[in-house]
Amino acid sequence: MKYYELKKTEDNKSIVFNLKLNNLIDKSENNFFAIFTKKTCGNLSFSNKNFNREETLKNINEIALYLEFLNNKKIFGLKLQHLNNFFFIEEKIDINNFTNKNENIDKNIYKLFYKINERYFFFKEEADAIGSNQKSITSLITYADCIPIAFFDLKNKLFFSIHSGWKTTALNIIRNIIYFLKKNFNSNNDFLKVIIGPSIFSDSYSFNPDSLKNFFNEIILKNYEIFKNGLNEKIENNTIHENYEKYLIERLNFIKKNFIIYRNKNYFFNFRELLINDIKSCDIEIIDLIDRDTFSDNEFSSFRKDGEKFIAQGLFTGII
Repeated sequence: MKYYELKKTEDNKSIVFNLKLNNLIDKSENNFFAIFTKKTCGNLSFSNKNFNREETLKNINEIALYLEFLNNKKIFGLKLQHLNNFFFIEEKIDINNFTNKNENIDKNIYKLFYKINERYFFFKEEADAIGSNQKSITSLITYADCIPIAFFDLKNKLFFSIHSGWKTTALNIIRNIIYFLKKNFNSNNDFLKVIIGPSIFSDSYSFNPDSLKNFFNEIILKNYEIFKNGLNEKIENNTIHENYEKYLIERLNFIKKNFIIYRNKNYFFNFRELLINDIKSCDIEIIDLIDRDTFSDNEFSSFRKDGEKFIAQGLFTGII
């Protein structure tokens, strides 16, 4: 008998998942949810200069009216970085007054985001995922060609909305998040579950392999302070840089060998299949895979298909 039930519903606006636990591990009424919007819901991003802020707020409010369980949620969004950093909101925040009334809460957390209105908050720094264990919060990332991922730890009652473009996937954001969860929450792989959303497929994603090599070289040379993929913490001199450089070189060769495809005098990058491989390699269950190509499927928008007129669709995750 499974310790969870997954309900999936779809209409012309969204694909909605309700993930319910049974009494084997949880006696509460808490359910997890994931909402993948379609282009008919309109743009949900604040970070693109071509998008109108008031229109974005209107679209978010309409989605909350359409899906009633979002009505009492505070929605946190961000500007996408296309690396593998993420935010995790663990503290209970008094968002209504936007002040810190609890001396045990780090006051700096209130400096991390802007309050756009009573419902919506936006991180000041860029990243590619937002996680939390707070029932009052919903995390939102946007997508078009890139892969939206709903990630859940059923036992620790926490969730992530993850944006995984080719750079984020190449840097293995899934492994970063799993390392974080094991270190901070002692997470067990048996209770980690993933839903992979729509994205562009490799047949429509022609790619210059030099872009991948140049990107990895840039990461190595600048030694970005991104999460170290489960490697040892920084202890002395340049050990971590050397270890991380070795990891990146191995990762680059692995991707070039297995996921860069040459066909009809063009190269294609199957970063969606790379992501699936990474999740399975971590022994994490993919409980649903939305097998929809945003380029060829008219219900979704794709930057490569629609250009500057593309619509940034959204992934909301949280706890009901």
